[in-house]
Amino acid sequence: FFFLMIRRPPRSTHCISSAASDVYKRQVLNIVKSEADSKSLIFIGRKDAVWVSKDCGETMSALNKDFSIAQIKLHPTEPNWMLATSLKDCKEDDNLCLFGSHSLHLTQDLGQTWREVAGDVKKFTWVLSAGQIAAGIPKERIFAVVRKPSGDKLVKTDDFFATRTSLVKDCVEFYVRPSFLFALQTVKGDEVKLLVSTLADGFSKFYKAVFPDIKLKAKNVHILDTSEGVVFVLTTRRPDIPYGRLYISDSTGLRYRIALKHCLKSSSRGADLAKVEGLEGIYMANVVSSKAAKEFEKKLAQESDSDDEWGGSAGSGTRAETNRTELVTVLKRSIRTVITFNKGGQWQYLTPPKYDVDGKKMECINDCYLNLFLYADTMVPVYSQKSAHGIILANGNVNKYRLNEWYSRDIYLSRDGGVSWSQIGQGPHVYDMADHGALLMMGKLHLTTKHYASLLYSWNVGKSWNKLRISSTNSTLYDIFTDPNSIIQTFLVQVLEIDYILKTLKKTSLYTLNFGNFHARQCVGETNPGAADSDFELWTPYGGKGRDCLLGRRIAYTRRKQDSECYNGRDVEFPVTIENCECTEADYECDFGFYRKELDSSSPCIGYKEINYTAPEDCPPGTYYEVSLGYRKITGDTCQGGVSHEPRRIPCPASRTTMSGSGLMILLLLGGIVVVILTVGYIYRNFDEVKRRLKVGGAKKGGNEFRDVRYGRIEAKIDEADDEDIIIQPSSVSKDKKGRQEIELT
Repeated sequence: FFFLMIRRPPRSTHCISSAASDVYKRQVLNIVKSEADSKSLIFIGRKDAVWVSKDCGETMSALNKDFSIAQIKLHPTEPNWMLATSLKDCKEDDNLCLFGSHSLHLTQDLGQTWREVAGDVKKFTWVLSAGQIAAGIPKERIFAVVRKPSGDKLVKTDDFFATRTSLVKDCVEFYVRPSFLFALQTVKGDEVKLLVSTLADGFSKFYKAVFPDIKLKAKNVHILDTSEGVVFVLTTRRPDIPYGRLYISDSTGLRYRIALKHCLKSSSRGADLAKVEGLEGIYMANVVSSKAAKEFEKKLAQESDSDDEWGGSAGSGTRAETNRTELVTVLKRSIRTVITFNKGGQWQYLTPPKYDVDGKKMECINDCYLNLFLYADTMVPVYSQKSAHGIILANGNVNKYRLNEWYSRDIYLSRDGGVSWSQIGQGPHVYDMADHGALLMMGKLHLTTKHYASLLYSWNVGKSWNKLRISSTNSTLYDIFTDPNSIIQTFLVQVLEIDYILKTLKKTSLYTLNFGNFHARQCVGETNPGAADSDFELWTPYGGKGRDCLLGRRIAYTRRKQDSECYNGRDVEFPVTIENCECTEADYECDFGFYRKELDSSSPCIGYKEINYTAPEDCPPGTYYEVSLGYRKITGDTCQGGVSHEPRRIPCPASRTTMSGSGLMILLLLGGIVVVILTVGYIYRNFDEVKRRLKVGGAKKGGNEFRDVRYGRIEAKIDEADDEDIIIQPSSVSKDKKGRQEIELT
């Protein structure tokens, strides 16, 4: 389709100006929004054109520079500070000028003047946020991978590269998150290890992350969500496989367990994983069926001459590429959407609605689920807001597996955080929401059939809709966006005027829609939700399986009643009440080295190997050591009493003899001498009998002398042949003040 060539504008922006249409006429490819000043915008255009605006795009000026910008980043708290890179032009005889390195430039006056601060940068970033600065990280902090002939290094600088401190050598990639700093360090070849540092340590110490069943590859590690105190990581064995293993860490970010074996990849986000904003512990993911994944890898191996390349001549390579595309197409007919209400502890399929938007019963034969388009394979991602508790909008369909055809997509709404869903429109739609979810908007995408662009809006969370026509020419609504953190009721709508005969884009237009005067009545009664004269209600999200607890606590949110057609109009924090619940199985996840049968919440956590109860070396008499029974309470869970899966606490041995290495060698030598003396003495005393047995043994060559030997059963792997054995060791009693074990300091 021709529309795939169009670059979509940002999902949201606080700035909505009358000059917005002029911006797009200048062929703007991207808009960089300043976190430090909501009115400051950087417009990235074609042919190295860059503009700066300090007033939401009302006026713009060309960026003053004498170099070609490859990448630009604004500071999170200083509105006039920017970093930008330019690709270096390396000469053939310049061995110090490495391919892929950039010159890094700094401006502290919003692009009026620049100075080069480093000439060997591969990747860079400012300190991430105001929160990190408040925690003690200097606002001048820059992290960067610098290229050297001896190998790439992750460095930090707090004085714009006047000095720099090396953090990780042989670093191939790094990621900065609000509470974590991750680095991938080369081990050998393309094998890497994941190193983790925390904001609590000032990003100064790195520890090795431990995975139970896989070796990490440089291009196959994707750091995903870290917003709830744990780390989601996707790993793949090959970059050309469109799915991977989803892992979840403990609170330290160091010990990982497998959560989903065949999670779909996303080119823009690493994995097709979506967090439901505004609610704790709820995530959705798209997974490939195990049967389809095994069949895909089998056929992929048959088409490939090696593990990582499609070999042969150019012609055969083209055929192989075509075959692989066909294999991926077949594979993606086996996708289902799953949801977790306890931060990946257990997963389940989405419950489909019983009726469609017209009130007709859904037509589906056996094992039907609601399957959504999250981020992969869609131009309209799933959407939720922190200020609109429980509301989710997404395109998808009801079937055994997801249907990927464009015409098979419909729009669905959930008001309870993904527990139940309703179909609110047929066909693919774009959508948005504002005013704490009080105002919803959606518009059908008509990219292949003649239509006049129009949209629907609702003041009662999808219960009823009003139509608003936008254009009188052959066109389609292409996107709707506003500021998700704002209480404004102004939307920016992008409309495409299309020549449906030639299948070409004629014009792009932007419209500003202000709903501020549509309803004069403002909502009242937020302090007494549930009362007859209040426009608000108390809502408790469900934790799945009929429970009303999420992560061990019952939370009651104050939100607007569905039938109250009013607007909030204020940026307020509505009251929230919290009380802890009794612990159940849903409050626990599998510990490191254990796994649960996928999508079977009743399945126990099974160890990769038999649990080792032996006391650790560092176990002084009078103290205790702990041995995991396969479970750990989910990070952030506050349940009390009820089901308990606490580790077994075992007293250390009363006495344990310690010995140096040289002393142990002497003891072994003396023991060997004693054995030799006893053996020689036995042979001397029983020479005739020994001689007779040796003769008999020689006559039985090839006999059945091992018939009474019993062998232990070799434990089977979880699934794939590349899974590594893992020995589950007891926890060490030696921990730092945060209860964290130092696995390895780099």
